[in-house]
Amino acid sequence: MAKNKEFNYNYNYNCDIDYDKLAMSIIKAHDLMTENAEKEELKKLEEWQKIIGYKKAPKDLSSKRQRSYEIRNNFTVFFRLLFRVNREDIKTSIINNGLMKMFISFAYSILEYLLYLVTFVFFLIFIFNVSLESLAFCFSLGFVSLVFARIFRIASIEVEKIRDNNYLVGLFSAITSFIAMVATIIALFKTNM
Repeated sequence: MAKNKEFNYNYNYNCDIDYDKLAMSIIKAHDLMTENAEKEELKKLEEWQKIIGYKKAPKDLSSKRQRSYEIRNNFTVFFRLLFRVNREDIKTSIINNGLMKMFISFAYSILEYLLYLVTFVFFLIFIFNVSLESLAFCFSLGFVSLVFARIFRIASIEVEKIRDNNYLVGLFSAITSFIAMVATIIALFKTNM
């Protein structure tokens, strides 16, 4: 029979961690990871541009010749996209992301111009109104709608610079959900009237 032995597991460990070095190594690892992701994204973009026939215009051309080069390049890319891109060539979701960005920018632009119209109407009421209480109300609503129009303009520009696909899909989903909600509310009020 085996004898019961008692073991002493009481060890003292001295674990002094230099948190500054740990933080710096985490930051370096994160920077390296983002740098590698950016390099990979640029590599995929260059490969995609080669597939669709996109060529950058030389810098030494005059502005008129550079513009004609860009127009010719756009036609080439357009027709290659329509007729010459194979299933094997598509390795990224550039077109889908572009369509989502285009839809979001379009929605923001519509809101921007609607708010400009609201601003114009409120300022017209402000100009041609004689009541003192409504003057302050119209001016303040006109100013607020102008501020929101400018915010939607900035948001439309920011959409073009989004690089994170998950953020882009989330924003797209939120906007389409909001549009569906507004359409439902309008339909609900229309049927009740």
